[in-house]
Amino acid sequence: MTECEYKLLPAQRQFFEIPHEYDTDVALYQGGYGSGKTFSGSLLGILLALRYPKIRGLVGAQTVALLRDTTLATYLEHLDKMGIQFVYKKAENKLEFENGSEI
Repeated sequence: MTECEYKLLPAQRQFFEIPHEYDTDVALYQGGYGSGKTFSGSLLGILLALRYPKIRGLVGAQTVALLRDTTLATYLEHLDKMGIQFVYKKAENKLEFENGSEI
């Protein structure tokens, strides 16, 4: 994994400062168009998948096209920027990480 830097908006920073541990089961980031929801959610999903081996994450969207064109694209951008090894199974619409985690 390569080291990279992100410049976060104040609301994004606050979102990432939530203690994402097993006793916290919900973290909410809401906002209008362009507020960084997809960016933050996908980055957090990757970080949690790397931190906790063999976990499964679920990501949804209003339509499959929206999921593919925005959310998946953002996940792939993060993974590329961070240099993280993964397998994308298109038929299952699943990202698999070397530690056994799946999104």
